[in-house]
Amino acid sequence: MFTYGYLFYIPITVVFMLSTIILGVIRKRPFGFYLCGCIICVYLNLVIKEAIFPIYFDGRDLFITVRHYVSFDLSFLTLDKLQIVGNILLTLPIGFCIPFYINVDRRKNYIISGIISLSIEFVQLILIITVHTIDIKFDVKDLILNLSGALLGCLIFDLFSLITSKIFHEFIEKDNDYIDIFSYILIICDNYTKGKKSIDNLQS
Repeated sequence: MFTYGYLFYIPITVVFMLSTIILGVIRKRPFGFYLCGCIICVYLNLVIKEAIFPIYFDGRDLFITVRHYVSFDLSFLTLDKLQIVGNILLTLPIGFCIPFYINVDRRKNYIISGIISLSIEFVQLILIITVHTIDIKFDVKDLILNLSGALLGCLIFDLFSLITSKIFHEFIEKDNDYIDIFSYILIICDNYTKGKKSIDNLQS
C-alpha cells in the first residue's frame, strides 16, 4: 500500500513550483501569478490525494481481475448524493482557477478544463491496467461528474469575471504601474470578459 506522503507530495510540489517560477520569470508575470500558482499547487496535491491515493495492490493476474475495476454503468441511481456532490466539487476549481494561471480565452478555458478533468479518471484507468490497483475504479459516471464539475467551474468564472469587470470597471481603466493581487484578478476578469486571453498584457 502507498499513501500520499512526503515521498510523493514533496517532489510534485517542488516540480510544480519550480515550473511556476521559471515560467513567471520568463513571461515577467506579476506577484499575483505566483500566489495563484501556490494555491493551485495546494489544490493539485489535494486532487491527487483524494482521487488516486491510497494505492493498494492485489498481486493477481491482470486479465482476470481488471474487469472488476472498470464500470460503464450510466445509472446515477447507484451513487449517493454525497458522492455526486463530492465528484463535482473536486473538479469545479479547475475551470475557475485556470484563467489565473494559464493565458486562455473563454473557449480554451473550457477545452483545457475538460481535458484536465477527464484525465483524472484516465490516470486511474492507467494505474489499474499497469500496476493493478484494487482500491480505485474507472467509472464512466465519475468521468461525467468530473467533466460536469470542471465545466461548472468555467461557467462560474464566466459570471464572476462579468460581474467583477462591471463593478470595478473604473478601477480597471486606471493606469496602475504596480499590479497587486487585487489588480491582477480584476485585469484578468476584464480581459476574459472582452474575449481576450486572460493574462494578456500582465507583466511585473
